[in-house]
Amino acid sequence: MPDEDGSFFSTVQRLVIKTRAVFDDIDEDVLNSVIKGEERIMQLYHEAMAAARDEEDLSLLSRQRGQVARLVQDARHLAD
Repeated sequence: MPDEDGSFFSTVQRLVIKTRAVFDDIDEDVLNSVIKGEERIMQLYHEAMAAARDEEDLSLLSRQRGQVARLVQDARHLAD
């Protein structure tokens, strides 16, 4: 069963962003890399949802994927 707080990859991505932000501003290249990484995570959620056999797992994965999708959307707006 997936963690309630999100995937391992999401945690790593947040740590990378926070660490990078401490040292310098996040530029467009970094933001685009983050977007691509989060899009890959969304694909992994899609695959996990297709394989899920339990409604509770599917519901959790769906909520988490929705949160990632909103973050990607917000990041795209920042990149524009």
